[in-house]
Amino acid sequence: MPPSPIDTNLAWLARHAPALHQRLWQEPSDGHVERWRDGWRLRVGRQVVGLALPPEAIARAVRDAPEDAVLFGVGLGELVEALLLDPHRTVTAWDRDPWMLRRLLSRVDLTPALAAGRLTLLLDEQVVRLQGVGQAVEHPILAAHYSLERSWLTAAPDAPRTLVVSP
Repeated sequence: MPPSPIDTNLAWLARHAPALHQRLWQEPSDGHVERWRDGWRLRVGRQVVGLALPPEAIARAVRDAPEDAVLFGVGLGELVEALLLDPHRTVTAWDRDPWMLRRLLSRVDLTPALAAGRLTLLLDEQVVRLQGVGQAVEHPILAAHYSLERSWLTAAPDAPRTLVVSP
């Protein structure tokens, strides 16, 4: 039986991005993402949001995406997977939540895109690396939750910023 996508992806990250590999497992889920009968849901305060993207939302985001796409929020990973179907596109995928990156890694073998430099995964405070990387692609569901981080791309390069990260 072949290894699962998450095993393959994590083995690649362990060799080529050990710090990210380790960080993906530092923070256990605190129940903010829950499995419901109809799929995964994210709890933000009192709000509960379904995470599955409808096919038309994926198609619209991919159609409008630039060749050097920066995605704020990976969700369940279906948008990253769809963006990478274009062999000329590079994707920098950032999320503040290790759980979301783990979901992405469990979908499909991403090692060809990672090894070719077509996919870069960033987590949490690594948002500071996004200035000047590419054009933003908004996750249809998570865009409102990640608007502060997205401002890193749109702010003037010399604008003052403060980043607070809790351990």
